[in-house]
Amino acid sequence: MKKQISIVFVLALVATAFSIPAQAAIKVGSTCSTVNVKTVANKVNLICAKSDGKLKWTKPLDVSTYAIGPTGRMVYRYKSGKQERLSSGNDWLKADSRKATSFDPIRVAAYKSITDLAVDKSASNVEFEYIIRPSFPKDIANAIKEQSKQVALRLSPVFDKKVKIKIILLTEKDKAFIDGDLKELVDNSDLTGALQILPD
Repeated sequence: MKKQISIVFVLALVATAFSIPAQAAIKVGSTCSTVNVKTVANKVNLICAKSDGKLKWTKPLDVSTYAIGPTGRMVYRYKSGKQERLSSGNDWLKADSRKATSFDPIRVAAYKSITDLAVDKSASNVEFEYIIRPSFPKDIANAIKEQSKQVALRLSPVFDKKVKIKIILLTEKDKAFIDGDLKELVDNSDLTGALQILPD
């Protein structure tokens, strides 16, 4: 009986000895094998994500790859007026961890020129009129509204008087509206090309 207990005890020690290095090897920056797999190491949540062409354990907020929605675009939401992006690890990221060097220089310059514009916190010279069809997804409509507010802050100082901007949100389900009421709201010449992306 004593021999059996000793053998079991030795086996338990061997198993523990092998498991400790495996767990200790998981840390930020160490390699992993399957993208989007999540784990916890030293009470830190980690996700396996591609970084510099290699799969590495990364903190979820440092993931620079984003989820792609059914329309082939990134997935956004607005929470308390702040934009968040859905990462490939299914976490909502409040900040963009990508460095400016990862973007095309022209895009970086364009972004800087926009963010350097003067800001009118009241957006006094811009007024939006929203016409949102019932078929249009509410979450996307809310995101567009929040984005429009940010645009208005920088557009307002450019104008010397109030400008009214119509934002019409519709889908391919609104053919009757497009053929009827829409023409009463917007001059046909202003719609040139705007509806071409809708399927017939």
